[in-house]
Amino acid sequence: HSNESVDSNIETIVGGTSGDLNGDENFNVSDIVVLVDMILNGGYGEYEQWAGDLNDDGVINVLDVVVAVGIIMNGGASRTGTLHDPDVKYGDGILHIECNGTMAGAQLQLSGDFILEPGNIPAGWEMHYNQGILLLFDMLGQDGVNELNIPYSGELAVESALFAGGDGTGMNADINLIPKAFSVGQAYPNPFNPVTGFSYSLPEAEHVQISIYDILGTQVEELHNGYQSAGNYQIFWNAGYMPSGIYFIQLNAGKNISKQKVLLVK
Repeated sequence: HSNESVDSNIETIVGGTSGDLNGDENFNVSDIVVLVDMILNGGYGEYEQWAGDLNDDGVINVLDVVVAVGIIMNGGASRTGTLHDPDVKYGDGILHIECNGTMAGAQLQLSGDFILEPGNIPAGWEMHYNQGILLLFDMLGQDGVNELNIPYSGELAVESALFAGGDGTGMNADINLIPKAFSVGQAYPNPFNPVTGFSYSLPEAEHVQISIYDILGTQVEELHNGYQSAGNYQIFWNAGYMPSGIYFIQLNAGKNISKQKVLLVK
């Protein structure tokens, strides 16, 4: 008689509630345990995919864990703070995870032969690792942190990193290998007109000052003056306002000093 039912979906066919991964008709911490196991081990079915994808992005990952914690611990209310500029640095036995603002979780894909040492994990946070996946998240629904430092031994590489904000939104992080020694690359192009640049590497956090001097030793510009964490950097000088001639670029980083000559030709 031309009667049509509502479209079927996984909930109406199988039954269950979003988030109820263990099928006990409750959404609680035990479901987060199942969700973590799904992320680390895979092998889940259609119902688990539907019930565990709490942010409806089609992927089961740390973002769903953060959403689950928010629902269980905070009744679904978003945590304070925002996530900006996520960054991962690794090398010399330290895995450094940081951002501007705050994060509520992170999921990293790692490779290599290494052992993680979780002694520095903040109170209320959990760390799980299996099959190359490192999962970190706040289990108490707190306001989040802006950095995590995880010591390790052996050889480790970070292939990818996803950070989660307190509201369950995610951002992919920049990944940098911490250099083993201080170094400064040659300015290029040189001679130049009017822009030249160079790279430099800091094996540890330092106060960095980069200045430009003319042939008489007078400072004509300061490109940078401030604290920088360990990592690899690149900087450029636009000398469009300066006359042709020889200039010197000097970089001071702690006790390290580098000076090089460049030629501006207009």
